[in-house]
Amino acid sequence: MNGIPVCKLCLEPISNFICPDCLYKSVQQWIWRSEPSLIRRFRDFHVRFIETLVSQKTSICVACKQEYYHMICPYDYLKEVYAWLEDSLPADKLREFLRIFSMGFKKTEINLESRFFYRNHGPAIQTWEKGDTGICELCENYSDDLKRDSSNRYVCEQCR
Repeated sequence: MNGIPVCKLCLEPISNFICPDCLYKSVQQWIWRSEPSLIRRFRDFHVRFIETLVSQKTSICVACKQEYYHMICPYDYLKEVYAWLEDSLPADKLREFLRIFSMGFKKTEINLESRFFYRNHGPAIQTWEKGDTGICELCENYSDDLKRDSSNRYVCEQCR
């Protein structure tokens, strides 16, 4: 493990990292009981989704104890799964999913639609303006001196 893992969607540090594969297995078990016909499509969604999250940083999953290169917090992973399920399940099944997996994201005041990978077919677009402190988008380390580089990313002094 090298440094603090940072979610590729929300750019927040991840404490107690649970890998997307462990989350996938839990959701897959629920889908198998709720709507078995979605299993193959869910697997395809999961594979396409985590391919966009590869990081140079690694972290150890607290559940399976494996080193993992796909950085996403459980909160954002489950939001993406929920967005995918909205197109395939009736409202009662979606409520059940939220009761079991939501981590409270349906209670937030934020317009979640614009942030979903599934809806945008790509990683979330950051809509806030960053200050001069935060996480470097190259090395993923915290810095008090972030500046935009030529590719419009916020990078620390060492990465410029």
